[in-house]
Amino acid sequence: FGRRLLEAASETPESSLRLAGTVAVTAGVLLVWLIRG
Repeated sequence: FGRRLLEAASETPESSLRLAGTVAVTAGVLLVWLIRG
């Protein structure tokens, strides 16, 4: 799974990759914030 993810990442343009990373980080922070209440 990890290798497939890396292969997909290497084919993805850097801008959309950065956008996906930002979204993932934001979602993670939101999730932790919601769980902590």
